[in-house]
Amino acid sequence: MKKLTFIGLFALLAGCNLAPHYERPATATPAAFKEAVPGNDSAGWRPAQPQDERMRSAWWGVYSDSELTTLEERVAGANQSVIAAAATFRQARALVTEARAAYYPTVGLAPSFTRSRTSVGAGGAGVSTGSSTSASGTTTSSGSTSGTSTTSTTSTGSTATTSGSSQAGVPHNLFILPIQASYEVDLWGSVRNTVNQNAALASASAADWANVLLMMQSELAQDYFGLRAADEQRRLLITTLDDYRASLKLVTTLFNSGLASDEDVAEAELQLANAQVQATDLGITRAQYEHAIAVLVGVPPSKFSLVERPLVPQVPIIPLTVPSDLLERRPDVAGAERRVAAANAGIGIARAAYYPTLTLSGTAGYESLNLSNLLDWPNRFCSIPVRRGSAPRPKRLRPRRLRR
Repeated sequence: MKKLTFIGLFALLAGCNLAPHYERPATATPAAFKEAVPGNDSAGWRPAQPQDERMRSAWWGVYSDSELTTLEERVAGANQSVIAAAATFRQARALVTEARAAYYPTVGLAPSFTRSRTSVGAGGAGVSTGSSTSASGTTTSSGSTSGTSTTSTTSTGSTATTSGSSQAGVPHNLFILPIQASYEVDLWGSVRNTVNQNAALASASAADWANVLLMMQSELAQDYFGLRAADEQRRLLITTLDDYRASLKLVTTLFNSGLASDEDVAEAELQLANAQVQATDLGITRAQYEHAIAVLVGVPPSKFSLVERPLVPQVPIIPLTVPSDLLERRPDVAGAERRVAAANAGIGIARAAYYPTLTLSGTAGYESLNLSNLLDWPNRFCSIPVRRGSAPRPKRLRPRRLRR
């Protein structure tokens, strides 16, 4: 009955969870929106349906630009910000695996070798260096000398065991091959809450990864269309420069013929110079866009270039429901919600620190003065720590000798 009571109490404590019950934050919504059209749900408003886990497609395909598609496909595997976000997600996922490992016992192997020598002054304490067994009668004798060794012989039945201490000043070896095991009982849900917290943080990290990828892809699309717009402006400006040069030539001819004033010539020259300055500014703007695209696709700007070509105006048809649908799929909103869940699990971890922990541990293995007989069965040992008061004390169990 005592064992059953202990097992029942142990199971009851193992089922405790000190974290508050987590529920996703709810927003009060009215029964119907005032903008809703009665009897026609498609024409009115509707409650939001989160879809952050929905697979995101290649949204840039609506622009029907093969060069843009090629650049966008390179962002996921070459952009350094995206690579760093992916590494952070893998790190968070590894922390989940590490936290789940606390569900199981920890086993360790720590072999050691010690070579020691007893001083002559401490030789009276005696150091055990060996043992021998021989057949004899049922007698018990012990003896000691005032020198540096102590010998005791115990005979039980037909077996006698003799152990002796080494001479002082003689070095000796000690080989130990222990196997240590420990297990922390999850009485207050600390381990479970740690796993839940790390899992929520890993989900938030995945949302951050998706958010960074989306931001880099959007930035690439903006820079690409900015560059193509600069190409189109330069094309128009080159035509304008040709017209201004022809206009200056015409005004100069009229001035030489006495049909135009020097003021007309100066105005034509100023108009041409302003157009040339605009062409230089457009060249700088295009170079900045090109360098930004190179950084986004993970290529040094000195090794990246895009052929200049005019912008083909092909604006996609955007349905009216896209803004609300994109809001439902925003990964940063999902990541914020999952961090709230992680903080909720952290409350349970903090509360569990108020209560004692129960750790089961033990050590077993072999020890010997000689490496050749280290794994002999009589050289085995085991120890189980027991608590007396507040200080744990190891208790070593030796094989019992049979007595008649």
